[in-house]
Amino acid sequence: MAMYQPAPPKGPLDTCYDMAGVRSFALPRITLVFDKNAAVELDPSGVLFQGCLAFTAGPNDQVPGIIGNIQLQTLEVLYNIPAALVGFRHAAC
Repeated sequence: MAMYQPAPPKGPLDTCYDMAGVRSFALPRITLVFDKNAAVELDPSGVLFQGCLAFTAGPNDQVPGIIGNIQLQTLEVLYNIPAALVGFRHAAC
C-alpha cells in the first residue's frame, strides 16, 4: 500500500489512504495467522472500508484482537467446543 498517499485516521481505523483520483488500485493479500500456523486469507471485499484498512491493532499482544463484521461476511465460522477450536471456511454460505 506504499504507493498510496496516507490519510488521517477515521475513528478507530488508523491506517487510511487518500484514494481521491485513484481509478484502480491493487490490494495486497492479507492473511490472519493464528496459533499452530492456522491461517485464513481475507477476501479483498473485507479489507478496505472508506479508504482505511478495516481492522485495528490492540494496544499490546496481551489484548485479544477482534475479527469484525466486514472480514466475516465471506466466511463461515466453525466452532468445535469439545476440542476448544474455532475454524473458518470460505464461500460456504
